Formats: sequence, structure tokens, C-alpha cells
Amino acid sequence: RDQKEVAIRLLIAKEDAAWILGKRGNKIARLRDWAKVNMIDAESPPFDASERVLEISTATLESRVKVVQMVLEDLESRQEASEKLRLLVPTDQFGSVMGHRGETLRGIIQSSRATVQQHKAEALEGKEYRFRLMEIKGDISQRVDVVRQVHSALENRGNRDAAAPGGAFRPAMAMGGMAGMAGMSGMAGLGVNLAGAF
Repeated sequence: RDQKEVAIRLLIAKEDAAWILGKRGNKIARLRDWAKVNMIDAESPPFDASERVLEISTATLESRVKVVQMVLEDLESRQEASEKLRLLVPTDQFGSVMGHRGETLRGIIQSSRATVQQHKAEALEGKEYRFRLMEIKGDISQRVDVVRQVHSALENRGNRDAAAPGGAFRPAMAMGGMAGMAGMSGMAGLGVNLAGAF
């Protein structure tokens, strides 16, 4: 298998974590039909001690993404449902998500139509934390699409021929001439925060 699996890690608020687990863990047990799913405490700092990390691993990318979709659909039934998903990406592999001059991330945003911001988290003593935080806003299908494309970029790193599912690189090419240029210059409007990314 050429692809190198990178566990999907979602940063989850305390209340959402309890909802995802379900009574006596009955909900998380259903998710485990699709992939290995673990809920662990988030590291503090940089995150709040009450937050949790949902780790989804040891399955095909499609199965892991299916778990993300099931979690989001379940959370949607809460009154306090958020339209924001927080994804943790290994800092040392974040370049695969950015791509050359941000092209890969730009393509993911254009094809998914989600709003994506990325933040550096700092651990103790000002050291850069081992995960970069990506905040993804949009409807469920948009958020799921970003997770799929980000992890496709991560897991195909070093394999130049592999474009992300849904073609992370195609939208920019499809937008010819001035429209293409306008799309590229409109990054701020798409909510991309590239500060300190390079």
C-alpha cells in the first residue's frame, strides 16, 4: 500500500464529546464498525483541558471519512449544533496540505466551497505544537469534503500524480483567464488565514 495513513483527529468540545460517546458508549461503538475510533483528552496547553480529541484510524480513507460524516450528522441533531469543524493536522506534514504557494489548500477551498482557517498552536515555552489546527466552516457535506481532500493530500504526499478526490487542483485550472485570477486573489474573502504558513 503506497498511501501512508494519517489518523483523522478532530478537536471536540466537552459537551459534544459526551454526545458522541452516547450512553454507556453505545454511539461510539457503532462508529467502530467503520474504523478504530478513540476519544482522548486534548493536550493542555495549547487546548482547553476539558476538550477531547476524536482519533479515527486503521481503515480506508473513505471509511474514516464516513465516520466523520456520521459524527457531524449526529451532532447536527443537538440544539447547540455548530457549523464549525476543528481538524488537527501534523505540523511536520502541513506542507502537503498547503502545496506550492498554497495551491493545494486553495484548490480544496474552491472545490468544497467551505471556509477554512489554519492556526499555529503553541505548546509550553512557546514551542510550536505538533499539530496545526484547521477550522472548517460550512454545511456537513462541505466540511466532510475538506477532511477527505486534506487527508488525501497528506496520505499521497510524495506522490505527485495523485490529486485529491474531487480534484483539489482541477477547479483552479477550470477557471480560465480573468475569472481564474480573480479566484486566486480572492483568498481573503474565502476566509483563508495563511499567516506564518510559509
